[in-house]
Amino acid sequence: MADARARLAPALSSWAPAIAIAALAFGTLASLINRHPVPDFDIYALGNLDTLRFVLFDNDTRLAFITSFDGPWDSYMEDFFTSGTTLQLFDAAFQYVEGYSGLPDLAAVKSFILSGQVTGAAYARNYGGTVKEIRKAQLVNAAFQQVLENPAAAEALQHPALKPLLDVAAD
Repeated sequence: MADARARLAPALSSWAPAIAIAALAFGTLASLINRHPVPDFDIYALGNLDTLRFVLFDNDTRLAFITSFDGPWDSYMEDFFTSGTTLQLFDAAFQYVEGYSGLPDLAAVKSFILSGQVTGAAYARNYGGTVKEIRKAQLVNAAFQQVLENPAAAEALQHPALKPLLDVAAD
């Protein structure tokens, strides 16, 4: 297994997966969430967050917090622990988990996360770029679509220098 991880490491170095697993203390999380809804969450609060999941398993008695992010673990954790909305979401989901003492004790939350942390053996995704680069590409695409839909841009869009861009936009 170590050989496989070593072979995958160069391809995975731009992104990092992390997993924390914990047992629920009081019944199932699904039944608890029905009584105590999870708060709204601004996923853009963490600039390097790629994905974030809460997964129930073992008949809804255990919870996995699975996340992937750009850059090093320490940088991600620093962003995580200084983002109010991220901590609120985590606190809402983990308040029913064994061993979680919750906010406002930030040191206890850090300790809890690190105690349940399991590093993913492998991770791959079907697109390149950092979260920041992908968000910028989405904004550029939206702006370009506005240009394409603007009749006043028709003449400018005929310029030969724009052909490669228009060819991609046509797909």
